[in-house]
Amino acid sequence: FPEKALVAEEMGRRHADGTFTSDINKVLDDMAAKEFLKWLINTKVTQRDLLEEYQ
Repeated sequence: FPEKALVAEEMGRRHADGTFTSDINKVLDDMAAKEFLKWLINTKVTQRDLLEEYQ
């Protein structure tokens, strides 16, 4: 049954594409989180900034 083989192959291809996309999204999310942490650590907070926040 060649039709079933083609359907199975297409499903496998879509699964592989989905897995690849999911892995790429995880990597991009990790990179974004690291960049945000770098920005957060390197952002200078002054005493004036803190005082304005509580007024």
